[in-house]
Amino acid sequence: DVIVWLSDQYELRVLYQSRLNIIPDNTINLVYTHNQDHMIVITDRGELVVQRLKDFGSFQYNSTPVNFIQHFGLKGKIVFANTLHAPFDHLFLITNDNNIKKIDKNLVLSFKKFPTTIMNLPGKNEAILTVIPASDTDKIGVVTDKAAFLMFPAADLRPMGKTA
Repeated sequence: DVIVWLSDQYELRVLYQSRLNIIPDNTINLVYTHNQDHMIVITDRGELVVQRLKDFGSFQYNSTPVNFIQHFGLKGKIVFANTLHAPFDHLFLITNDNNIKKIDKNLVLSFKKFPTTIMNLPGKNEAILTVIPASDTDKIGVVTDKAAFLMFPAADLRPMGKTA
C-alpha cells in the first residue's frame, strides 16, 4: 500500500503510508492505493502517459519528486493526472472549441509507447481544457464562462478510438 502525493506543479511522490507526517501546502491530491496502480497524465495538447507507480522509483518523502513534464518530455500543460484507483470506465476530454471525446479506460491502458497522442486537435488553437473520469451511469456537466450549463448522461456519447 502506498500514498500518491501530487503537487500543484504536477510533481509526484509515491510514499509508503507510514511516511507521510506533514501534508505540504502545495498538495492538490493525495491518493491511497497500491504500488501496482497506474498513473495517467494528459496534457492540453492531447499527450498521454501511463506508468505504474512502482516504476517511479524511491518511496521516501525526502527523495526528489518526479516532475511529469521533465520526466516524460511533455510539451503541453498538464490538465489531468490521477491514478486508476477510482472506479470509472471512460475518460471524457473537453476542449476549448466545444469538442468532447469519450475514450475507454481499457484502450488508454493498452497503449505501449509514451508519450502518445490520445486526441487529435484539429483547430489551430484548440486545447484540452479538462478530463473527466466517469462511467456510463454518471452524468456529465459542462459550464461555460458565460454561465451556460449542459448536463447529459455519459452513456449518450459513444467511445472513440485513439485518433478520433
